[in-house]
Amino acid sequence: IFSCGTVLYEALSGQRAFDGATPMQVLQAVVRSDYRPLDEVAPETPPELVAVVERCLQREQSHRYPNTAALAHDLAVFQGTDEQSLTEAPTLRLSTGRLQAVTARRRRIAIRASAVAGAALAVGLLSGVMAGRFRTEPLRPDPGRWAVRELLESVGKLQGIGWSPDGRELVVARIDVGRSEVLAVDASSGTERTLIASAPGETLGKPVYSPDGKALLVHVIADGQPELHIVPAVGGRATATIDQADGGSWLDAETVLYSKEDGQGRRELWSYSLNRRETIPVRLAEDDRSWCAAEPRPGGGFALLAGQAGLPDSLYVAAGFASPARRWISGGKKLRGIGWAPSGRSLVASVEGRLVRVTAEGTAPLVPRLDRLSFPVLAPEGSRLAVVKRMETNDIVTVDPDGDAWSCLLCRVPNSGWGSIDVDGVIAYRRFVASNATLFLRERSGVEVALTDAAEDASCPAFSPDGGRVAYLARSSDGEIELRIMSRMGGQPVTLASGVEASEYPSWSPDGRFLTFAAGSPITVRVVSAAGGQVRVLTPNGGDYPQWSPDGRWIAYSVWTEDSDPNQGAWVVPADGGDPVMIGSEPTRLVWSIDGDRLWQLRRAGGEIELWEAKEEAWEWRRRSVLDLGRPPATHMEHLPLTVDPTTGSLVMNRRTATGSLLVFEGLDPQRW
Repeated sequence: IFSCGTVLYEALSGQRAFDGATPMQVLQAVVRSDYRPLDEVAPETPPELVAVVERCLQREQSHRYPNTAALAHDLAVFQGTDEQSLTEAPTLRLSTGRLQAVTARRRRIAIRASAVAGAALAVGLLSGVMAGRFRTEPLRPDPGRWAVRELLESVGKLQGIGWSPDGRELVVARIDVGRSEVLAVDASSGTERTLIASAPGETLGKPVYSPDGKALLVHVIADGQPELHIVPAVGGRATATIDQADGGSWLDAETVLYSKEDGQGRRELWSYSLNRRETIPVRLAEDDRSWCAAEPRPGGGFALLAGQAGLPDSLYVAAGFASPARRWISGGKKLRGIGWAPSGRSLVASVEGRLVRVTAEGTAPLVPRLDRLSFPVLAPEGSRLAVVKRMETNDIVTVDPDGDAWSCLLCRVPNSGWGSIDVDGVIAYRRFVASNATLFLRERSGVEVALTDAAEDASCPAFSPDGGRVAYLARSSDGEIELRIMSRMGGQPVTLASGVEASEYPSWSPDGRFLTFAAGSPITVRVVSAAGGQVRVLTPNGGDYPQWSPDGRWIAYSVWTEDSDPNQGAWVVPADGGDPVMIGSEPTRLVWSIDGDRLWQLRRAGGEIELWEAKEEAWEWRRRSVLDLGRPPATHMEHLPLTVDPTTGSLVMNRRTATGSLLVFEGLDPQRW
């Protein structure tokens, strides 16, 4: 299994997993399982395949695949040639390599996928499972030979897609922290231009062209309330506004369909006439159905999205607004957009982030290996499918406390974040591998090794002062969050406490003998010996984000409850026990400067994050700086993990970044839809 992992790694990346100047160095790297992450060396490799390779290369044999059959099964699932995929996936001569080319940068995957298959076959692992099916799939009634292009990649969320009636352009909303805009994107070149920019207090989303291409229907959140704006297709001010409206679509060039509350917490469907400027109800809420949106069906009829609180989780189709509705997608599933085929026989939907083709007979997956896909919509001619792919990363950055600069420790690594750094510059961070949170240690050279077992679902790593141990949070088999400790060289973890508050870093005493953490209900600040033993409770109630001072005297923490609570704010308590002291009214993240002379706190001021500080024992707060984070701060960033680089004294912060890609699948066969 391990040898096959090295073959797969080299086939995908063009580099050896384990290398060194001498045979002994190579052997040492193999023994430690020290290799650069595959998704860093070959970032175009699909995450599912990365997970397979990493499991093959696990240091402990018990963590690898138990046998070649299990490995062959996972490769077949990735390839889409396991029995379930073959019976469900509605593909026609579907090239695996081309489906994996999700962006222009990933076109080389076709060659590498062939290399992977060849390498796997060479070592005799797949026993012919993929041999006869790699190049083409059997004929099935659906999309034809597909290819994928990325028209737009953007920081921020992309929301909603609409094709122009002539199919030459798409509109999409881009939402970033504090601002949003509606973009027009050329369907051939990907060239973008801004049509509408949000006003203060507005968030724009889900733009849709009118059937004649002269206007756009734009969903707007204005001061927390939903509205629909009708705007000229060339941009400019709204020519009409529909208040308290959501789930909008065009019935024809002069009529808009939308959803609104009925006063009893349910939603019903209405229409709005642009000519007469009047609204009328068209389908009322039913006993067990609340209507979120309606999408006209080509040739007549409607798709009706149903769900509670405006969140669609089921799909019905009706011949008219007064006609009975037939269920096409059952309830309980998160729907993120639908789009009819021009024929009206079928539609495409995003169900739990995956694309499916939907007919009266049922659903079938379209691209089983791609997820986080939303807002699918077919082009007017039916041969192209546009969709948004979302991704969110937690970049680990260092930030100058004086606000002058920031630098990247670990950025744009998918499914990563929640990291800290030790005196040697080694980063401990969490990364999801095959849906399991695993802690990795990453050296300055880029070499990294998995520290924890994937089954631990680990996060929030904190190095001991000497860098020899790592404390972290993990999930037990019964779902409890536990505080554990492990040597940075690996081995068996030791559990120190259970019932620990999730997503909060433990903090070491400066001598490395004790740890402080938050736990319990109500939450309290607690201390436990790093050698194990009785847990000591320091505070009567309240205690998020505890941080031990470098001189060992104090533990600072926050009480974060609600604004009406007089105890909400920043506190300190003597580490040896004693009465807590309230030192401020803000309940956000606290951390000590490396000399222990000052306590720092993150605070939000509009669209900026400020660093405030107070001298030890005086506890008088002053603003030190506005932090340069390299981009607008994410929501609740003042509550995200915060530590200090023990060498430079810079802040180590988790900068949450949302990105979106506008993808277009080409080569669909309209006759099969």
